[in-house]
Amino acid sequence: MNSQQNIIKLKASIKDEISLFGNFLKLENSLNESVKSKNWEKVNNLLANLSDISVKVEKTEKKRHKTYIDLCGEYKIKTDMSFESFIDHVPAKEKDDLNKLQKELAQTTKKVKKISIGMSSHFKYMCETINQLLEEIFPYRKGKIYSRQGKASEASSDPVVINKRL
Repeated sequence: MNSQQNIIKLKASIKDEISLFGNFLKLENSLNESVKSKNWEKVNNLLANLSDISVKVEKTEKKRHKTYIDLCGEYKIKTDMSFESFIDHVPAKEKDDLNKLQKELAQTTKKVKKISIGMSSHFKYMCETINQLLEEIFPYRKGKIYSRQGKASEASSDPVVINKRL
């Protein structure tokens, strides 16, 4: 395959990845709203959809990376250089498109990270609040969980089961 075909393939895979991240972002926003409104059935559906998109993103990322490696080989340049440095080696007519696509991919990725961090912070805050409330109500049970047989054991900070009524 010649370098022009690989550049077309690289641009297509970047566009696909941007689109997938856009869909992922929309689903994460919906997930955030569903959690806040306690619509647990919708949360389960959204998690399944997010999982499906994650698989597609991973496949697209692998395809993009393979094409990038192939192009580096065709241009006889190192594969560990930055994408910006790589762009300096492509034909002039392709540089602008690749720069725009790379920046758009970076922006979309940052948006996904931002909402993911926000959701993580929300869940962490809720868990800490519930733990503080339970410690206030049941101070003698602080840091312990009990089996059905009534035996106490130390609690981990990671929840195992979500109480859907909370």
